[in-house]
Amino acid sequence: MSMLGGLFGGGGQKHPNFDRLAHALQNNLGLAASPPSADVMAVIDQMVGRELLHFDNMRSTQGMQELFRARSIHATIDSSTLTVSLSLAASSDIETDLQTEHAQRKVLHFETRHSTSKIIRPQEPAAPLMGTATPKVQLAQTPVALPSAFEHLEAYELLVPQIIDMFLRHGRLNTGDKDVLKKIHPSDGSLVSRITALERWQEEVTRRTRGLRVPKPEQRLVLGGASVAQAEKPEEVLERRFESLVQWMSKLIKTFEHTGGVKFHNKPMWLPH
Repeated sequence: MSMLGGLFGGGGQKHPNFDRLAHALQNNLGLAASPPSADVMAVIDQMVGRELLHFDNMRSTQGMQELFRARSIHATIDSSTLTVSLSLAASSDIETDLQTEHAQRKVLHFETRHSTSKIIRPQEPAAPLMGTATPKVQLAQTPVALPSAFEHLEAYELLVPQIIDMFLRHGRLNTGDKDVLKKIHPSDGSLVSRITALERWQEEVTRRTRGLRVPKPEQRLVLGGASVAQAEKPEEVLERRFESLVQWMSKLIKTFEHTGGVKFHNKPMWLPH
């Protein structure tokens, strides 16, 4: 910290946020922070107390890099000098880092183990059972092809836990909210059940999220009166419900980015922009 004190001490401009980050890097990871450029320093100066608290609690270099990545800052570690260099990163660089990080994750492989317990055989042969047992037939479960209107349904379901974790990290939800939201599951694998579960999740997020007001998605009008609406096919009704969910998710992410000043780099391309 003597280097930092010499850089920002005296009558020069103070940068308490960077001093706190450098202190956290030294204490938690044993790394020294190189003085960043002016554009990076400007981003660090804009960090709020909640973001700085995450750095105080970090315990790994991957977690540290992810925290900087949330502010579009690329953190490079020099293993020879144990120094962290910070630079602004473009969205494409962030995506490349994420893909590299995911590719390096270890995969656990499980092997079949046979029991070594001793088998106790009866001294007398067992009496045959009366009647004929019906053999159990195990049906192979084949994935059901979704209609074209629901081609992004599975991707939407995978996006849900990412939104929960991001909102929890930035103080929009608490752990109690997370526990409730992660218990919302479809009762079966049907389209109706999956859409209904996502609508329940949407209602709970709208009710529990702090500091965000998401505009309601525009409803597609059905012209021709009540008789036409009643004549709609069930699959068309489901399509409109899923379309409404997609529009709402896009507005939710946009509102979060505009309100919190944090870029969500995992936003899918199929969401409306």
